[in-house]
Amino acid sequence: MTLFMDKRVRFPFIIFLLIISFYVSGQTEVRFFDSTRHVFPDYIENYSDSLSVQLAASSKYNKFEISSNPADSKVSKVMRFNPNKKASLGFGVNYKWFGLSLGVAFPFLNNDDFKYGHTDQFDLQANFYLRKFIIDGYLQTYKGYYINNPLDFDTAWFNNRTNFPSRSDIQTASAGLAFSYVKNHKKFSYKAPFSQTERQKKRAGSWIFGGFFSIYYLGADSNIVKFAAAGSFNDSCKIRYAIIISEGVSAGYAYTFIIKKRYYISLSFMPGLAYQTSHLWIEGMQTGIKKSGVNLKTQARFAMGYSGEKYYWGFSAVSDEFVMKNSTSSQLKYSLGNIKFFFGRWFNLKKSKSKPN
Repeated sequence: MTLFMDKRVRFPFIIFLLIISFYVSGQTEVRFFDSTRHVFPDYIENYSDSLSVQLAASSKYNKFEISSNPADSKVSKVMRFNPNKKASLGFGVNYKWFGLSLGVAFPFLNNDDFKYGHTDQFDLQANFYLRKFIIDGYLQTYKGYYINNPLDFDTAWFNNRTNFPSRSDIQTASAGLAFSYVKNHKKFSYKAPFSQTERQKKRAGSWIFGGFFSIYYLGADSNIVKFAAAGSFNDSCKIRYAIIISEGVSAGYAYTFIIKKRYYISLSFMPGLAYQTSHLWIEGMQTGIKKSGVNLKTQARFAMGYSGEKYYWGFSAVSDEFVMKNSTSSQLKYSLGNIKFFFGRWFNLKKSKSKPN
């Protein structure tokens, strides 16, 4: 383990892993952790000196929807676009300050192109779980989407077919960085439900404050809402290209419930305000539209599972959602996130104790 702790090789090693992750077919996560000292041992048990080996099934996504007249529920229309998500199987390891998860999207898990169409995707997410801070970064590209709610526009769509309407020309790209501060970090642990390097022994919660920056691109060869009976959408919904830059602040609360000492449910919700600059190209218009304003952004995290003395298992989900109002008569909402089922085991390499401050 001296390789991981030697500062002279630590940085080149991290860069090497990040480069390699760009060529892995499936899901990749790189995680880093700081010291687990300075916590109350009655609330948090430290497992960072134990080697954690984990098997996981996971899926990531980047989806969006376009709404016409969103403020009037009687006449509002919503068209939802989802990628054909690729599930992956993989493994992960955590030890000391470092964690790495690699997954492969095996063909036998993703043989439903006939139903949802084909999606080419690249999805890299990095999560830095520190004692007081959380840093989330992502880089995503998706090409190929299907309409998730065709019956809202054609009630006879599935009468003689089983596939959803798909658009292979629709593509998205997004990149972002978020930084959050965990106020009650001595009693509340984000590592326990999301990285399994600690165990939350007593229920606890914390206020969370943060900031974020993101850029989002959406484009297609023609009007995105072009579909049977889609004439009910007004002209401002007929987007061909969109670029949205968002920056802002958020605040929220996280809480972990403990059931019978070893079971947990963790909930986190962070609403925020995003100052957005958008550039839109509408079908039929000669010039683009530039718009700036404040809109909503939310982040939610959920986890539940079991932490035994040697074994652990659970489920976790993270979601970010952005809203961009093109005008009073149209709205673009996009979201990204991941879900994961996992099973793992701790191997005690060195007996450790958490020390109160």
